Amino acid sequence: MYNNTISIKRGSMPVDPYGRIIDYLRISVTQECNFKCVYCHREGEFYDHKKYEMKPSDIEKIVRVAAKLGFNKVKLTGGEPLVREDIVEIVERIYKIKGITDISLTTNGYLLSEYAAELKMAGLSRINVSLLTLDSSKFKRITGVDGLAKVLEGIDKAIEVGLKPIKLNILVLKDFNESDVWDIINYAGRKGLYVQLIEYHDLNPQSDNFKRFYVNLRDVAKKLEDMAVFREKRDLQARPVYLLNSGIKVEIVKPMFNPDFCMSCKKLRVTSDGKFKPCFFRNDNLIDISYVLDGTYGRDSEKEIEKLLLKAIMLKKPFFE
Repeated sequence: MYNNTISIKRGSMPVDPYGRIIDYLRISVTQECNFKCVYCHREGEFYDHKKYEMKPSDIEKIVRVAAKLGFNKVKLTGGEPLVREDIVEIVERIYKIKGITDISLTTNGYLLSEYAAELKMAGLSRINVSLLTLDSSKFKRITGVDGLAKVLEGIDKAIEVGLKPIKLNILVLKDFNESDVWDIINYAGRKGLYVQLIEYHDLNPQSDNFKRFYVNLRDVAKKLEDMAVFREKRDLQARPVYLLNSGIKVEIVKPMFNPDFCMSCKKLRVTSDGKFKPCFFRNDNLIDISYVLDGTYGRDSEKEIEKLLLKAIMLKKPFFE
């Protein structure tokens, strides 16, 4: 039931008007990318970006405020986070913030072999790597880059330096990589990696892209159900997780046509140009904080960010409402 007030105390867990604990900050650090994927969803940021990208000190300030309010998990996304030459500095700054217990990063993996060791030393807890196929020609068709070998090299380097768990994100695309799912799951089993199978999602389910790419994962889920030795449900977005005989876990992410996904959302997003984004699927309720990050507010900047962060939490509501 919706409550138009929010009960929150400094240091306690932030709770939105639906009673959901919001403790997960997902920060897009750039819109730049070294791939040109046919499906790119831009983290839901389909609006005109001004030419501004948050500095490491901006990101640190936001996370520090969030941590004081009870946030404990941070995920860095893009675009492609590793195209930022200061990505290690960003991780280092977040790692030093009291209360943050988990720092993760999602990447296409192309530059991972170069950064994995530094990221681990800087305090990165774990990593998600997008792996859409093990077929190099399909890989190039989807991403626009002949880069599969470099991605696999990056995964091996992440294993070597001890980033754990490593999750492979498989966005399943109709007529592109549907037939590759089990090959990647078997590869993950050999490497001891986790898998996230993701249904294609779009702000507009009537769009040409949605019709082109979307495929329902119900058949894959049924097969996983039959072969799994154990099944559980994550608190985060009520995602089903299947434990296989190989010891790996396969998680299914169904953002579309799935009320449980929205109702169990614990995330607050931050765009790369400095806006709080309460919902992936909406851009009509963004809270601009860039004007606070430029130093105008001086010592009061963190108080202003806190006020705006709490306002953004108040605007979180299920997409289907």
